[in-house]
Amino acid sequence: MMFAYYAGEYLLHRKRRDMIPLRIHISGTRGKSSVARLIGAGLRASGRRTIVKTTGSAARVVLEDASELPVARVGPARIVEQLGIFGVARTRRADAVVLECMALQPYLHYLSERWIVRANLAVITNIRPDHLDIMGPELDDAALTLSGIVPTKGVLIVRSSPYDAFFRCVCSEQGCRLKIVSDEEVTQLSVAQMDRFSYVEHSENVAVALAACEAAGVDRSTALEGMFAVQPDVGALRIYKGPPYCGELTFADAFAANDSESNARVWDLILERCPEARKVIVVINCRADRIARSAQIGRMIADVVRADMYLLVGCETRVAMRAALRAGLNPDRVVNMENTAAKEVFGFLAGQPGEDHTLIVGMGNIRGVGEELSAMFRRVSLTNG
Repeated sequence: MMFAYYAGEYLLHRKRRDMIPLRIHISGTRGKSSVARLIGAGLRASGRRTIVKTTGSAARVVLEDASELPVARVGPARIVEQLGIFGVARTRRADAVVLECMALQPYLHYLSERWIVRANLAVITNIRPDHLDIMGPELDDAALTLSGIVPTKGVLIVRSSPYDAFFRCVCSEQGCRLKIVSDEEVTQLSVAQMDRFSYVEHSENVAVALAACEAAGVDRSTALEGMFAVQPDVGALRIYKGPPYCGELTFADAFAANDSESNARVWDLILERCPEARKVIVVINCRADRIARSAQIGRMIADVVRADMYLLVGCETRVAMRAALRAGLNPDRVVNMENTAAKEVFGFLAGQPGEDHTLIVGMGNIRGVGEELSAMFRRVSLTNG
């Protein structure tokens, strides 16, 4: 009896799915939510009724009119929630669905594509060292996992990487057309164009999203104009000016960039955007369920991030501290505020600026203290205009 019920549900899903002309499936290490939103905006600009589902820092469904709905969950996230998006898409007469892949495990990547999405077009944003405890242990294993979303007889968009030859081979086996987004295509996006975004977007994300829109038949200029108006993900990199009572202060919210390579890229971008900074404070938000990530970030800040103070917040901060000190970080520059409420951390940071311009950069994880700190700096920035 139960088998007949689930078989019927799947047949209904398949019927709904196959009635959506364009299905786009997005995976990768970083930037999935941003790229999904950018592609959705580009498709909408061309007149297509497009539904976007992101997981990101806060799961959202972006409707065809660009309004958003939160994704309600009971218990942990599961890939079966993607089934409901096709029901929403059919109800709202959508021409296209853009889905951020929720899977981490290799077999779930494959099942998500083969049984749920059946994409015409897939996107792999990048391959970086995060979630290797699940997708690894090596980066090669992560590339193999991500290849599970390569569509049969569809199109795959990938950012150029050492795995280009690997994806050529996989695409050849699947009868899939491959488009590799080169460094040259990324650098073609001018500073003036990137400054038109309301937040700090990565040119790599925009280049990948443009390639996907062009593969879907949208011309570049139309897609780009749509992208300029996109509402960013909660975890998008933003830079806020602090309130007057804090002196010269800038806060860069980079909590969502939580692997070492992404953090290094974001760090360079922030310094480029904030050349006036004379004092730098880095806030590292740690999570008890992300121990490996804390160790990774600890090593990264010691090797890459040059700051006057490193403030550890959240839970299990000793992991990041131990890794950073072993990598050579000066212990005199580390302040540990483990398990301290966000309001107290904010007060501590607000009291730091002196005569020099102070830059505060949030890294590590957005959940918990990171999210609360971001909201506090955003509020005071808007209040003080």
